[in-house]
Amino acid sequence: MADLSSIELAPLDGVIGVQLQNTLHDHLQLNDRKAKAYKLALNYETANYPMITGQDSQIGRYTMILTVGYTLIEVSSGSMVMEGHTSAHASYNVISDNVYATFVAEEEASLRAAKQNGSQIANLLSFHFSRKNQKSQGAR
Repeated sequence: MADLSSIELAPLDGVIGVQLQNTLHDHLQLNDRKAKAYKLALNYETANYPMITGQDSQIGRYTMILTVGYTLIEVSSGSMVMEGHTSAHASYNVISDNVYATFVAEEEASLRAAKQNGSQIANLLSFHFSRKNQKSQGAR
């Protein structure tokens, strides 16, 4: 019977990658001691879009869209079990007289979006494995 703890996460770079891995680790309750039957590979990209422009034509707020692609591979056969993508939006304000504050706001928005994506992927994986386990129990 396959379960979520049989998934190995492929490493990711950057703050967003670490947040995705931490969120998935928390949701999936991964156990490092167990042999891994599956490998989960993730990739991500961000896009920032101006939302609010002031009377002086300065951008005051952005929306960030974080899109995460995922592929679950069965280790023994190398075959793809499932793949797809999720996306999440998060907004942040531009602090015109403080570049550092704007940077921090953008980073916090990316972390919020990464948590949302990680939760979505965990839910999709949970659904996949629960359906798989129901089918295997029904075949007995």
